[in-house]
Amino acid sequence: MTGWTTFRQRHENPPDLPRAEARMAPDGGGEGAS
Repeated sequence: MTGWTTFRQRHENPPDLPRAEARMAPDGGGEGAS
């Protein structure tokens, strides 16, 4: 989860990493949370 999330966010919006991952993790992994 964290691996793919970091990879994706790293190419979309690096500065938003902690926020995005924090809101995606509890949502089920972030596959469709964003």
